[in-house]
Amino acid sequence: MGRVLVCRAGRRSYDRVIGYCTVDRRPLGDLLRARGDVEGGRGWRG
Repeated sequence: MGRVLVCRAGRRSYDRVIGYCTVDRRPLGDLLRARGDVEGGRGWRG
């Protein structure tokens, strides 16, 4: 789609790896929330 997605694995929380992703240097979570989507975590349905 012509956009750059960068994800980095960070620390661990319980049995999960916490990651951080950006699209064109903007946080992916911010972009998802702006669209009204859920960014992950407990409310995520996959």
